[in-house]
Amino acid sequence: MGEGGFGEVHLARHRVSGALFAVKSFTKARIRRIEERTTYIRLERERKTLRQLQAHLRGTAQPHNLSRLICSTHDHVWLRLVLPVCLGGDMGKLLDEMGKLSDNEVQFYAGCVILALTHLHSLQIAYRDLKPENVLLTAAGWPVLTDFGLVAFLDDGPATSMVGTPEFMPPEIVAGASHGTDADWWSLGVMLCEMLTLATPFRVPGSGSNYEKTYANIVRGTFTREFEHKSFRLMQHNTAAMIRGLLKVDPQERLGGSRRGTESIRVHAFFWGLSWETLEARELQPP
Repeated sequence: MGEGGFGEVHLARHRVSGALFAVKSFTKARIRRIEERTTYIRLERERKTLRQLQAHLRGTAQPHNLSRLICSTHDHVWLRLVLPVCLGGDMGKLLDEMGKLSDNEVQFYAGCVILALTHLHSLQIAYRDLKPENVLLTAAGWPVLTDFGLVAFLDDGPATSMVGTPEFMPPEIVAGASHGTDADWWSLGVMLCEMLTLATPFRVPGSGSNYEKTYANIVRGTFTREFEHKSFRLMQHNTAAMIRGLLKVDPQERLGGSRRGTESIRVHAFFWGLSWETLEARELQPP
């Protein structure tokens, strides 16, 4: 199904029931190499997160829009995580195929992501890698947050490592400062921009893999001129206010942050018309 820098994902069928699953596989030989220590750390973070979710959700029918662990296994060559399969692709692929999404469509997808992040945050886990490619879609079109290799466990205090995808990283991570769950709400703001406009607000066009100018924009909270003029100024007032609220450089002032709380997002005018209770109960029809 896919291959990345840290493993392979295969589609598997249960021999008895015929049910389909996604199997994430990592070779032990690679993990044992000193230079591949990062792979092991990411795998352990993912396994620990999935197990915490598994324990917390035991006996609960609501999936919370988060990937869950079916089981983990290994043999003399492979380490494997078995997960529910999502056959609808991911949000990145959806944007490539469908183009810009409407405000109502973004309401739905962002609402599901917010529910997922809220649940993670309640377990003192910061996600730290929110982007369209990490939001899978079920065959029915429901978003599922996956790939927990960069999470931070905040039980022992704030995180300090610089991780994530450059154009989605918040100022506190770029600056190397301590950070927590507030970082995820910034990344949500960037993701909203991409869903609505197919562009992110801080990445300098033509900069390639040189992110210095992008990082400078992030730390200052300054949109690129192209995004400001061609995208942001054309947004509806409530949409622009939502994005500005999420993209506050000061985490304390950020919508959804630890000071203002997730409720500050749920009651925002951008989400007027969305029934959070109906969304949580999965009684809505995905776009």
